[in-house]
Amino acid sequence: MLAVYVYHSREDLDYLAYLLFSIGLQMKIYPAILIVMFVKDWRDWKGNIKRMAGLLLFNMALLFILGPGLFRDFLGAVRSQQAFENPSLESHALKGYFSYLVSDGSKFLEPRTLAMIRQYQGQIELLLLAVLGLCLLSVLLSLYLQRKTGLNASLLVICTICAMVIPSISNNYKLPILIAPMAILWGSMTLPARGWKKVLSILLITITSVAYWSIQYPPTNKPEFLRHNFPALFVIAIVTTVLTFVVPRNPEQNPDGHADGLT
Repeated sequence: MLAVYVYHSREDLDYLAYLLFSIGLQMKIYPAILIVMFVKDWRDWKGNIKRMAGLLLFNMALLFILGPGLFRDFLGAVRSQQAFENPSLESHALKGYFSYLVSDGSKFLEPRTLAMIRQYQGQIELLLLAVLGLCLLSVLLSLYLQRKTGLNASLLVICTICAMVIPSISNNYKLPILIAPMAILWGSMTLPARGWKKVLSILLITITSVAYWSIQYPPTNKPEFLRHNFPALFVIAIVTTVLTFVVPRNPEQNPDGHADGLT
């Protein structure tokens, strides 16, 4: 998070931001998705490709520091962990959620529904992954078409949620990493002055707030159907995507000194 902040706030410290991002990526794999945050001008596709390719190559090279043998062991460990399914309520991963549903821990689904989920579990997981991917692509396309510059809060929130739910081993101690992106998101929005957009914006922000509020409580203090945190995170990702097209950001200064054009 510090790397993203430094990159967008200090043009003279870009290489420090790259270093901080690489340190985080070497500690854990899931921050890799935040590489799309290292873009200031979405129209500069050549520069963006060069920057991302350089970061990826640098981090791939770091994985070979201890030799190719340990690198192969590392890849094997990643594959085995991604196949792991944790049905515990301490996990908020997508795979963990469906493992929880089909286990004895879930009491609120009927046997017929559980049987259908067991039969099509892999396909349902792929479908929800595709929905998350569509959310990410939609925000990226919006940034490109609208020529947005600077830090985009919606993209930061969706990337953070993807980093939380896609790894198969993803426990609730990671929930605090969502605090800063959500605060930035809410602080960057300006409600439309009138009309259906204002009503829809209030409704969407309320849904997002309630979903985020629900993950602040331990599983034992929540109703059965809310005990697992994945559904709330999934709702936040979808609603944040819709908010991108409904609620404008606060006017911000572009590098040329002019404010964003907001309607």
